[in-house]
Amino acid sequence: MSYIVVNMFVILTSFNWQNLLFANSLLYIGLYDYFTFIIPDLGIVAILVIALLNFDYFNLFFTIIIFLITFYYWRNGKMGFGDVKFLSVLSLLIGIYIFPVIIVSIILIILSNIEKKIKKVPLGFYVMLSTFTLYIFRGVYHIL
Repeated sequence: MSYIVVNMFVILTSFNWQNLLFANSLLYIGLYDYFTFIIPDLGIVAILVIALLNFDYFNLFFTIIIFLITFYYWRNGKMGFGDVKFLSVLSLLIGIYIFPVIIVSIILIILSNIEKKIKKVPLGFYVMLSTFTLYIFRGVYHIL
């Protein structure tokens, strides 16, 4: 059902194959991570292909920053390496807009876990939700 909603939204707002592939890959990564705590490489590769087709040197700077920060957290056991790959590839595509995505993701994690004391959180799921939220409310992904 969620695939139908996402595809209809992409078709109605800005239909092209890159947006459709990006939305479906994002949904695939988020839902797969939610149920298994694993971020699939297939979704990351699909977003990487779109990022390379729309390559911008300016976005590479933010990708390096995000990679170094997330790599530090991975080395300390605070996040999985799939999250490192996912956030790095996403930042290669959307550039500076990765920072609002991360901030909204952290807010969603805090709001959804106020009552619960959960130790392990599917970060890819919350990044997917925040990316779609910012897409709907701000339309930041006009670069695709």
